[in-house]
Amino acid sequence: NRCKAKGSNRAVVCGSCQRDSARATLTAMEMLNKAQKDAHAVAKICSVCNGGFESAETFAATKTLTTNQAVSRDGPSSMFAASRNKTTTGIVTPIANCSCIDCPKTYERHRLRESELEATEICKALDLFN
Repeated sequence: NRCKAKGSNRAVVCGSCQRDSARATLTAMEMLNKAQKDAHAVAKICSVCNGGFESAETFAATKTLTTNQAVSRDGPSSMFAASRNKTTTGIVTPIANCSCIDCPKTYERHRLRESELEATEICKALDLFN
């Protein structure tokens, strides 16, 4: 039996973790806290180096867009047309305020951003943000 994400979740929580929700919650929140803390520490270094404001939120910031799509049951000219909202999330460009792509801190910030996104999705899969 394969694990599947529920609904629009991008992460899967195994059966063992679902049964031990207290431990899974603690682990997920620790992962998120560590990723955010480390990202802020690296952002401080970048801020000193490039002379501009940097924080964990200024690297690969995300933006959510909601668009209204026309949906037709019987073809485009059908009188049974309805509309449906579609939500998409993407990364706003430029990806960072710094333009030094060879800097190891840029790669570290990318890795930490991926860790934060992963931890956030696990928290969502555990319904911690409701």
